[in-house]
Amino acid sequence: EQDLCQLIKTSLTKEGFSEINLAGTIEEGWKRFQAFEPNLVILDVMLPDGEGYDLCKRIREVSRIPILFLSAKSDEVDKILG
Repeated sequence: EQDLCQLIKTSLTKEGFSEINLAGTIEEGWKRFQAFEPNLVILDVMLPDGEGYDLCKRIREVSRIPILFLSAKSDEVDKILG
């Protein structure tokens, strides 16, 4: 969600993070990950073109970067998958 992304970006900027890249889809996130080589990924589970778990798997194939999941899902199975 665009509003949530902007809120997170604003909060991180206030905490001193200067380079924050946002993506709204798995494909956009993958492209940005490859282009910017971030130090941290904050990932939502529910994305318009699939589940964030899929992007996480792609990232894990090439990197051990820390990934934080943010999600409205609260089922135990979702927590385990994350």
